[in-house]
Amino acid sequence: MITKNLSEKIQAIKDEANLNNGIVSRRLVYDIIKDKNNEISEEEIEAVCYSLMEKGIEITETDEEGYTTEDRNQFIPADVNIGLKNISLDIVVSRLENKEIDLNPDFQRRPDLWSDEQKSRLIESLMLRIPLPAFYFDASNENNWIVIDGLQRLSAIKGFIIDNSYVLTGLQYLTEFNGRKYEELPRQYVRRIVETQLVIYTVEKGTPKTVVFNIFQRLNTGGLILTTQEIRHALNQGQIIKVIEDMATTAEFKKATGYSIKSRRMLDCEYATRYIAFTRLNI
Repeated sequence: MITKNLSEKIQAIKDEANLNNGIVSRRLVYDIIKDKNNEISEEEIEAVCYSLMEKGIEITETDEEGYTTEDRNQFIPADVNIGLKNISLDIVVSRLENKEIDLNPDFQRRPDLWSDEQKSRLIESLMLRIPLPAFYFDASNENNWIVIDGLQRLSAIKGFIIDNSYVLTGLQYLTEFNGRKYEELPRQYVRRIVETQLVIYTVEKGTPKTVVFNIFQRLNTGGLILTTQEIRHALNQGQIIKVIEDMATTAEFKKATGYSIKSRRMLDCEYATRYIAFTRLNI
């Protein structure tokens, strides 16, 4: 039975096909018809596709950007469920203290890449009540959020408030606090820090994992730009990533490279990747 809502969606597909010489991609059909509440089954959607083809509409397996049927099954925008929250910094700090935020997922680069001055400027922004950019988390597991965007900021906050791993340095305005630790700040500034309101986007349960990697890739095109190896690390998941990391930490690797290759921006992993490419792939 075709409901009014479904009928309107089918008409929207027909309208798109009319604008494109009678052609529409299967990906677009699924995106328009797909229902978040799963009220429409795969079989019903395929039945709609068959009905459209009977009416002379051509349904292609790829769209203009080259997405295939396999891509469609992995990433249907209608399946994406991203929430928006405004929470205070002390809630995030509490999660960090209780290890309820994963700062080291496989797709992320290494945490704590900022200098002490960069981290101090972030803390100064909190003390000056300057809003921070939004944070993104995979919150599909309520007990363990995974950071998608905001890793360096979270590392700076954790290092200052929880770990006491650095003192403030290079402050631009509140220079009288240079050299201070968190517990040495006046209560007024401590309160400003922990009461800071953060904008949090959370990828909710049920959203395809492809979305997490896609958000990471799209957001990390500015700021501290990813190296080519960090991009490879983010986009190529699996056992090979662990093999490369293990290889880069061996005594043999360090000796062969004269102990000169740094791990800070995954340069060691890049050299290990090159070794595999040249010796195993005949490149």
